[in-house]
Amino acid sequence: MAQTYAVSGLTPQQWDSEFFTDYVRSSRFKRYMGTDEGSIIQLKEDLAKKKGDSVTFALVNELVGDGVTGNQTLKGNEERLGSRSHKVTVDVLRHAVAVDDWDVQKSVIDLRNAAKTQLREWAQKKLRDGITNALGQIDGVNYTASSAAQRNTWTANNSDRVLFGLTTSNYNATFATAVGGLSAGEQCSPNALSLMKRLAQKEELMSSVEEDGAIHVEGEYVGRIFDEVKNRPIYIVSEKEGFEP
Repeated sequence: MAQTYAVSGLTPQQWDSEFFTDYVRSSRFKRYMGTDEGSIIQLKEDLAKKKGDSVTFALVNELVGDGVTGNQTLKGNEERLGSRSHKVTVDVLRHAVAVDDWDVQKSVIDLRNAAKTQLREWAQKKLRDGITNALGQIDGVNYTASSAAQRNTWTANNSDRVLFGLTTSNYNATFATAVGGLSAGEQCSPNALSLMKRLAQKEELMSSVEEDGAIHVEGEYVGRIFDEVKNRPIYIVSEKEGFEP
């Protein structure tokens, strides 16, 4: 018996007009961005209304004096208000996708809409990666490019908020000495994260990141560090039972 088959040229192909894009998680840094002085990540909009290529931040140091009590004389016991400046040079970051009108006509998907989506997500990635890289810098210099002197200066200036290994006793103003004194077993752990949190809570400025009564410890805790912690018993119990280690 002769069998009839559909020839390849007459076989229709169906194409879905929808398209799928790589998922990009919304920036977790967004809630810390703002224009008020309490925002950790400052948004400066000066150049949106004025001409120029740089913005200078005014930094005012906290007061550390004891003040006076009772009938003690206040005049003559004032404290000098320290201030500094920090200049940031800005630039333009752009990207584009070229789409020909004829390709738009031929394509089953909306190429212009696809390009718009991808450009938006490209910008989101750039912002996310830029902030993450900045958190790993030594006074504005990438860690891998920083000198021994720069690392030592940074370590000394941040002695109250730096944790080497699992205990504050590992601290040394010489960065290489502090790192060289760590043992192989001193990896990130639930106890270390709790200690980091306590160190951060000592700083009054951390009150600006309180949300719903909780104080969040910010740092460059990317996937590699989380992977070291997530399978440890204390962390699993705290996630399940809802208490902190």
